[in-house]
Parts: sequence; structure tokens; C-alpha cells
Amino acid sequence: MELSGSIACPTAAQARLLRPPADLPWLASLRYISCRSFAVRSKVTKAMPSLSVSIQPAFPQPVTRATWKKKHNVTCYQRQGAPQIEAKSMEEVYDSLAEHLLSVFKSIDNLDSKYIVGLAGPPGAGKSTVASEVVRRVNMRWSQKHTKDSSLNSNEDIATMLPMDGFHLYRSQLDAMEDPKEAHARRGAPWTFNPSLFLKCLQTLKEEGSVYAPSFDHGVGDPVENDIFVKPQ
Repeated sequence: MELSGSIACPTAAQARLLRPPADLPWLASLRYISCRSFAVRSKVTKAMPSLSVSIQPAFPQPVTRATWKKKHNVTCYQRQGAPQIEAKSMEEVYDSLAEHLLSVFKSIDNLDSKYIVGLAGPPGAGKSTVASEVVRRVNMRWSQKHTKDSSLNSNEDIATMLPMDGFHLYRSQLDAMEDPKEAHARRGAPWTFNPSLFLKCLQTLKEEGSVYAPSFDHGVGDPVENDIFVKPQ
């Protein structure tokens, strides 16, 4: 895997997607890490520098609002610093993130509660890939560690991935915008998502313990409603 501290040369479509909005010129100064495909990974030299990844947030003692109803208490962690992972491959990053989450689970008294981890990044940065790899490792290691514990169902997954793709606006909604061509070209920008639907999903998950969330059909190019079920357990 080849890593770079600057933006890779994008295609014309990617360039439009990455172009910062006119009212946010400071975005143009940001620099991203670009990761090439797995096929190039075999060409990595031993001299390759360590990959530094920040975890936000750190996890000190939880603080809760006393005014909330007891059954709806949600742990709130204050952010203090940003621990870093030193790794020479993305596999090591996935492993470290999974171990970090499992260590956090040990400090949670009520395993029936939900623990939500957000992963942010620009379009095409690999958010879904990172999330899926970490989720797979968390479920696998949890199962391995609790196979001999009869009080726990080790066959049940404890983690699931909820991609943001399902919260894209429909193509018909982009068509109805003032500049449909620009809207389609920049699909993936914050204003091409449905934040109210995302918030509703999180509220339902908090209040009811489970939720049906949308997925995304890349063949059709539109979201699929209620296609992902986040279980109560």
C-alpha cells in the first residue's frame, strides 16, 4: 500500500467532488492521505514509514445527565487528547482499532446498551472499508473469547456497520435542485445527504434499542429504505 500526504491526481468527476464549496475556501488547504489498492501492497519496501492514525475520542470516565430517565441514560465521553496508532499496514490498524473497542467494552456494565462509533472522512477515503474490517474483527474476537462462557451467546455478532451511503439524497431530489448537474457531480458532499433521516435513525436506536436503516443500491444509484436492521442485542 502506498501512502501519500497529498491528494492523488483525481479524475474529472473526482475533482468536482473534491472541489470545496465557494463559501468554504479553507477546505482547499486540507491535505488527505491517499491509499492505493491492495494489488500494489506487495511492492511496499521495508523502509516504509509507520502509519499514524488518530482515534477520536479518548475514553476517560463517563458522564451522564442526571435529568434523563434511567432507562434512557446514554454514556457521554468527554474528549481528552487523541491517542495514536503506529502501524506499517492497514491490517495492523484494523487490529489495533478492534482491540481498542474490545477494551472499551470491558468497562461497560450493561452489555445490552448501544455503543456508537463514528468514522469521518472525505468521499472515497475508505470509511466503509475500515468500518467493515474493524466490525469483522470485533465480532470474531468477541466470539473467540467467549466460546467457553455458557452465559453468553458467542454466535451472536455484537457489532454491525451502518454506512452513510443509505442517507444519500435520491437522484430525483438532486434533479429538483437549482443546479442538478452540479448536484450530481458533487454527490457525496455534506449537502447531498439527508441529515434529518440520519438523526431520526439514531433517535430511534436510542429510544427503542433497534432500528431499520437504509442501505444503498450502487446498481440503481439510490438508497434502499429499511434494508439494514440493527438488532437490540
